[in-house]
Amino acid sequence: QGDVDWNLVQEKLNTLEQSDDITARWEMTPKAFPDQDGLISAIKNDEIYEYLTSLIPMEKRYRKLVDLLKNYRVMDKFPKIKYSKNPLKLGDRSSSVEEIKKHLQISGDYPKKAPINSKFDQTLKNAVITYQKRYLLKVTGMVDKITTYYLNQPVKNNIQAIITNLDKTKLYPKAFEEEHIEINIPDFNLRYYKDHQKTMKKGIVVGRIDRPTPLFSDAIGYMVLNPTWTITDNLVKRDLIPVLRENPNYLEENNIHAFKGNKEIEITQEMLDPYEKSEERVPYRFVQFPGETNALGRVKFMFPNKYAVYLHDTDNKSLLSRRYKIYSSGCIRLEKPFELVDTLLEHTRTNYSQSKIDEILESNKPTTIGLKQRIPVHIIYFTVYEEDGLAYFKNDIYLYDKIIEESVVGNKKPTFTVPKKRMISVKKNAQPLSN
Repeated sequence: QGDVDWNLVQEKLNTLEQSDDITARWEMTPKAFPDQDGLISAIKNDEIYEYLTSLIPMEKRYRKLVDLLKNYRVMDKFPKIKYSKNPLKLGDRSSSVEEIKKHLQISGDYPKKAPINSKFDQTLKNAVITYQKRYLLKVTGMVDKITTYYLNQPVKNNIQAIITNLDKTKLYPKAFEEEHIEINIPDFNLRYYKDHQKTMKKGIVVGRIDRPTPLFSDAIGYMVLNPTWTITDNLVKRDLIPVLRENPNYLEENNIHAFKGNKEIEITQEMLDPYEKSEERVPYRFVQFPGETNALGRVKFMFPNKYAVYLHDTDNKSLLSRRYKIYSSGCIRLEKPFELVDTLLEHTRTNYSQSKIDEILESNKPTTIGLKQRIPVHIIYFTVYEEDGLAYFKNDIYLYDKIIEESVVGNKKPTFTVPKKRMISVKKNAQPLSN
């Protein structure tokens, strides 16, 4: 496992779980070192190269990261960019523009044969847009203070980020299944693979930093059209009870029904108050019925797990247009979910036509569609990756990278302290009853 002390990483993650401000949920099982028999056999049979190649974890991702590491290690020192009072934009002339062109030429965003001068031309604007996309900045094509801040970060930061992501590959097998789904949290994207080739890429909303989406692997077994949403006990205590205190009509306004056993009942604030701070489970079920305002939208994709998280549509699609999509309580909200429905319908025993799907949706009745083949789902956390020839560096939203970096031989810190200043604010992204 390289120089990372994964036991120390796990201890630090467990410590985060005690905090209300930021928690961690990561099913981590470091692989054991290979036994000597395989190596001895490879040496005897002159198959040492094949043997060593077989040990490469997440081979495609690993090789791409190694190539990135080679590229960034030989990059010249980036020139320092002066902060300008106003954003630099198309048509401007400035000595800073020349330095920006040099920087983006080194990083590969600005063409090698393009002129280095003080004019902010269309070629530079295109390069700035590419750079902003790679770092998940606001895409404007202008060099503002935030873009300047990123441009002024030393290349050693990129190198460290690449190394940390290389370390994370060692937690995984050589390759995932031929057909599978990858959900990469810091990237806010879901990717569908068939025959190991990417066939779909969709945006996602993930868990807040105090309610993170857990990292684990499972498989989708069925999907539900017109789903109901049963509010979990922890959300009833943390969110629903305080919301009802402010707005007693919240249940009725949001099509949420209360049950005791199988009997629907009327709920009063007095019935709930004793459970808000209690370890005892709330003895009532709160179910949001199907409809356009249902928090799960019109479909959910189920891979039953101990975290009670799943993939689903959303009634608040505007959040998918945000840059930092961290608004849920752990579940994963999906952009254009019916494109995934269409793909998964290829794995059902019954032939569902579009008119049949429309008929089900119009009925507003919960309808389960089982899959004859479960589709593996891997929820992962890679802040650096290469895609379509570009290197992407994303924000370490859950601070997992920082924890790993501080658990490496030579840089070990026995405990983890959450930085006072963070890119992502809990308060700005906290919304009650956000599944």
